[in-house]
Amino acid sequence: MFGPDLGPRMVNAVGSVGDEVFGLIERHAISCDAQRKGWLQPAFSTRSLNLAMRRCESWQRRGADVAPVDRSEMARLLGTDHYLGGWEDRRAGHVQPMSYVRGLAGAAQRAGAVIHIDSPALSLTRQGAKWRVSTPQGAVDADQVLLATNGYTDGLWPGLARTVVPMMSYQAATIPISEDLGKSILPEGHAASDTRRLLWYFRRDAYGRLIVGGRAPYREDLGPADADYVRDAVNRLYPQLKSTPFEFHWAGRVAMTQDHIPHLNRLDNGLWAALGYNGRGVGMATLFGRYLADLASGVPAQDIPFPVTSMRPIQGYPFTRLVARALVSYYRIRDQLEAA
Repeated sequence: MFGPDLGPRMVNAVGSVGDEVFGLIERHAISCDAQRKGWLQPAFSTRSLNLAMRRCESWQRRGADVAPVDRSEMARLLGTDHYLGGWEDRRAGHVQPMSYVRGLAGAAQRAGAVIHIDSPALSLTRQGAKWRVSTPQGAVDADQVLLATNGYTDGLWPGLARTVVPMMSYQAATIPISEDLGKSILPEGHAASDTRRLLWYFRRDAYGRLIVGGRAPYREDLGPADADYVRDAVNRLYPQLKSTPFEFHWAGRVAMTQDHIPHLNRLDNGLWAALGYNGRGVGMATLFGRYLADLASGVPAQDIPFPVTSMRPIQGYPFTRLVARALVSYYRIRDQLEAA
């Protein structure tokens, strides 16, 4: 898609995400339950197992620290025999995302940044050579403006919201699982996300909870009653936890792109945007944050290992949410049939 020069640079950049995140955590002593013990992609069907093996082989050819995992070893690493095998990426891990964000904010403040909360940007206009960002309590004039709104992109910059399709991710956490009950569940501390079209993703936290996530209806008022999808995942993966209640639940928007690739946009002189991480925002937004900083600091676009493009709104955007809802139903049926 991107040719013999930029393409390999993009692959190397994506492969560096683990070093980027865990390097920041170490450098700034961020306390966020960081566990770099690998990521598993278990396959739930023969078709998806073949796909997983091709992904693993592709990374192996590039020298990445990855390996195929057979069915019995996957069952041991996950604590469930639900899957047929898959692969492991040893470069990866997991963090407590809110603690990570707070740690980054603290590091930014120590470096001189000023953070304003409850201060939404209401308008963005040119004032001579500068940009003016107006808020309910005042305005900020700046040479460079970075838009990092992802699934919450609105009409601040006309057309930008139409470059992504927001979808809802829903997660729930069980109460802490007893050592006796949980000793075989993800015993080596991996995170996992499977090969379903509507994937399940799961990990253990520092308190021994099992955290499971999946797709949810597009509503802002999701609550405990919407946990059926992840409850089903827990019950099917770990029947021993059927009577283990959820203690917490939360949901939020992820931004999907039409080409399934994050977008790094030059919107105007001194105005940049990064968005569309397709559910991989903890790592990819960290990486793209550095790219935005580089661009704002004057690094030429050709030196960034990702395409810097103009904004490209999705054609027929008013219908995308309707199409997305239809695709969710279609993918759910496909997953059910494929697993049968």
